[in-house]
Amino acid sequence: MQLFKCYLCAALLLMQFELHLLAASESSCPALAGMPGIPGHNGSPGRDGRDGGPGPKGEMGDPGVGAQGPPGKMGPAGPVGAIGTKGQKGNPGPPGASADSSLIKNLQSDISHLTNRLNVIEKVLRFRVFKSTGEKFYVSNGLVANFDDGSRFCTNVGGKIVLPTNEDENKVLSSIHVDLKSNYIWIGTTDIVKEGTFVNLDKQPLTFTKWKTNEPNNYNGAEDCAAHHSDGVWNDIRCDSKWNVVCELQHK
Repeated sequence: MQLFKCYLCAALLLMQFELHLLAASESSCPALAGMPGIPGHNGSPGRDGRDGGPGPKGEMGDPGVGAQGPPGKMGPAGPVGAIGTKGQKGNPGPPGASADSSLIKNLQSDISHLTNRLNVIEKVLRFRVFKSTGEKFYVSNGLVANFDDGSRFCTNVGGKIVLPTNEDENKVLSSIHVDLKSNYIWIGTTDIVKEGTFVNLDKQPLTFTKWKTNEPNNYNGAEDCAAHHSDGVWNDIRCDSKWNVVCELQHK
């Protein structure tokens, strides 16, 4: 047993000696390079390093070309300045062209015509009943009076007692009977100057008549005035009778 231990120790010493010789030979004698191995996988990225310190200031760059910005808001109005001194009077202008006298006269005539027409219309509108025929207005407020009083009334309103001068005017007067619910309406003609010869209020001969058959007849010798009947015909009648009054006003 003691001998076995001695052999084991000797063997171990011999192995150490050989290892020592092998190491010495590797350090002093170059060995042939072997075949390269397979590259390994890339490792995981390392952590970010710390921010470095600020670098030195660089040189100034070229000026840029920028777009103009939008205009700003309007500022408040400034105070009103003092009134300046009055300037000098300017030179008179050139004389104007002479007015056309005929044009002025025509304008004055037109203005006068329109003024008169407006005055007539204003009068017409004061009446309860009014109708237009040709260049006349027939108007009435339903007045009932004798011939003289009716004639004065129409004169006072700027007209005269109605007197149809054609068939159309006679028909218009017939339509007024309906509005007035009348039997007779005075018309502006008499034969006071000469019995049997009826003339208008200007003592001019009549240019239109619509006498009823067998009229005028001067019944009882006292019928010197005339009236328009509701059936459209004329009849001579007493001037002191009381019938409806209709006045006529000229458009012009």
